[in-house]
Amino acid sequence: MHLSMSLALAALASLSLAAPARESRRETSEYNCLADVIIARGIEMKELEVRLPFERRASWSYEGETGVSHWGDFGTTCLTGKYQSPINFEGEELATEKKPNLEWSNYANKFEFLNNGHTVQLQLKQSSPSLLTHEIDGIDYTVQQVHFHSPSEHHVEEKYFPLEAHFVHASADSKLNVIGLFFEIGPQDNPWISQFIDNIPTKTNATTTVASLDMTSIIASIADSHFFSYTGSLTTPPCTEGVLWLVAKEPLKISQAQLDKFTKVMPFNSRTTQSNGTGKNLTTLAASVAPVAAATKTGVIVSSAHSIFASSVVALAAMFLL
Repeated sequence: MHLSMSLALAALASLSLAAPARESRRETSEYNCLADVIIARGIEMKELEVRLPFERRASWSYEGETGVSHWGDFGTTCLTGKYQSPINFEGEELATEKKPNLEWSNYANKFEFLNNGHTVQLQLKQSSPSLLTHEIDGIDYTVQQVHFHSPSEHHVEEKYFPLEAHFVHASADSKLNVIGLFFEIGPQDNPWISQFIDNIPTKTNATTTVASLDMTSIIASIADSHFFSYTGSLTTPPCTEGVLWLVAKEPLKISQAQLDKFTKVMPFNSRTTQSNGTGKNLTTLAASVAPVAAATKTGVIVSSAHSIFASSVVALAAMFLL
């Protein structure tokens, strides 16, 4: 058992050591998809020595020498945190009756999409005249931005989905809430997703602006959804904890053509699942065996289907850690 766990963790570490050259462009100094919200709202982060935009401190990526097993270099909580995200949902253990009651109001004339090198996101700051809001546990949240990960970061019964959307919310007192939505392949284009896919900036740090945006269809799509809920973290450095997650159980549909358009720009931008609440941090464990993986990487099986391999490794590691 110990040998199996060691091999699994060594393989996880090798994800960062055996990365393909195509991902070098990902090592951008652009801000991550959630840390910018925290910094913009003045939320204290112990892992930051000074209150500076995260992009001025370091760059990180999903693969290579700045990949997942090295994220402790960019946020110590990535290494030391005990309540990290994303996670794998098993059964009904984390099922909740909570539902986000999203409301879309004060439509703006223009909307901006940003390719920050880590994801593609819709910018919806609280100062914007357009507001996507909801209330949960007596706290009012306003959506700051919407972004995407492929493959999905959260898993259900060890199954991942082709795409996951994150609606990042903040409250007036700087609490964070993220609504996660899964997408699976269907026969037709998803009209709501088309608004994003058709306006993806293809270059890092580039933006595109659209005159209008319809959020009512996605609100209607999840009106009857059931949700998982747990307290976790940002899924990108600095991996800050205390984030309330609501993740819809039922996946929505997108077409293969839509997914292909996204992955052409963002081939892989997903963190491996974490052992939230077990007291064991998988990034720490992976980093600890990285030298072993480097020395023996010719004997470690590394799948070209990077997302599938990452999911399998973490699932195997977690099985031996519990």
